[in-house]
Amino acid sequence: MVHTFELSKMISRDTFNKIIASLELRYYGYYWFTTAYADKGFSAIRLSKFKRKDVKTEKQEDSDLTHYYMISLSINTSNMFDGNGDPHIPQSILSFTPDYVRAIYRHIFELIPYLEVHPEWCFDESWKDIEDDNIVNDEAWLNRRKRLNEQWLELNSFKAARIDFTYDLYAMTQQYLTLINNGYSLRTGSFQRNYYGNDEPDISEKEIALSDEEPDIPDIEDFLQEISNDRLDDSDSKANANTYNSGLSYIYYKGKSLNINIYHKQTELEKRQLACDPDTDYDFLRIEVQVKKSKLNALVSKFGLKSRELQYLVTPEVERYVLDYYVSKLTGKGIYVTYNYAMDIIDNSGYTKSKKARLKKVIEAVAKKHGIAKVLEQIEKGTITDLGTLKTVKGYLKDIEKLGINPVTISARMNVPKLTLRNQSGDKDISEKMLFSLGYILSAYGDRMEDYQKHGVPITDEDLEQIDKLFQL
Repeated sequence: MVHTFELSKMISRDTFNKIIASLELRYYGYYWFTTAYADKGFSAIRLSKFKRKDVKTEKQEDSDLTHYYMISLSINTSNMFDGNGDPHIPQSILSFTPDYVRAIYRHIFELIPYLEVHPEWCFDESWKDIEDDNIVNDEAWLNRRKRLNEQWLELNSFKAARIDFTYDLYAMTQQYLTLINNGYSLRTGSFQRNYYGNDEPDISEKEIALSDEEPDIPDIEDFLQEISNDRLDDSDSKANANTYNSGLSYIYYKGKSLNINIYHKQTELEKRQLACDPDTDYDFLRIEVQVKKSKLNALVSKFGLKSRELQYLVTPEVERYVLDYYVSKLTGKGIYVTYNYAMDIIDNSGYTKSKKARLKKVIEAVAKKHGIAKVLEQIEKGTITDLGTLKTVKGYLKDIEKLGINPVTISARMNVPKLTLRNQSGDKDISEKMLFSLGYILSAYGDRMEDYQKHGVPITDEDLEQIDKLFQL
């Protein structure tokens, strides 16, 4: 699913000035900015001007030869296509077909017509109203229409500057948040965690160092925070820029190439006092990986995509990789089980007696320290010395995961239902408190999306009821 995304495009000085004259923009440093069109789906619009690096003279009239000009649009399609849409609910990954992207562009050009090139090349459904059936049924005419549509999309395309891939978990939200919090942290250097320490993930930054024709601009959240701190008189910006650290309702890692954001949605709405639908259930855990431009460039390279545009990047394959890879960095692998059951599984494993004792000792340390990250941190600092070296303990953690269980265990106080494991060999079934790993859940979701993409989304009874209602109007 995709919650919001940001599109950008290099523009001419003339177009830049026309947009400034036509929209309700405020000047801030090097930027012109507004949130006045959020009800149309544009959460934020920014215009940027950068002096070209090869221009050495200080005093020179602005022109396309001396400066770069760029527009960036943060978009929430829930508001764009439905006046009563819920901006807090993400859009299906399967929505982002070329036709859907074309419709997004059409909405942009309705607001900012100066951006569109060759509007006469974009054919919508109105061509069906042509009365001359000979023209409509002419294959050459239809092929020309299709070709012009494709050329229009290519000429008018925007680059994706950021995409927020999300998954909303509606079950055991507080339990999962606690278990994630007790998992791994991310490698120091690329990410900063708001309230758990300055930790970071094992992400190769080589793939991020790709050339890009667009100048870099601050991430939209950093920009909103900056102008909020400067007391810009814009209530929408202040609301969007508000951040909070609230214990186990919010986990946030900030990095140069992406942010990882995991939080309880209802708590966020209440803390930030955001307007919402009272009839909608917001009691879910939002798992969000906010992928920025440099990482999007890397994904284009990794998947061999044509370019950094929505119709190429917003796919089930890319979404699956992004969510599973980065969430797994925090949670590790394996089903969550109770402490005692984890010990039983290790005892019944094929490891040697001494290896079992070491693995059990690691499980015990993780439970006592309330987290894998804290154990590894204290080993690195020399506070814990009886488990082995940092490299050795990391190996033990992987050995535990190979048994199908997570090194983080369910506490006796945690409200978790029992699951029954059927014994195929005829022995007694096992009934224990367990929770599926997030990796398993995300993998099942990815399988479903890829299957829907290939074979179509099955129509449910509820869908048929809605169709019946339409014909009764």
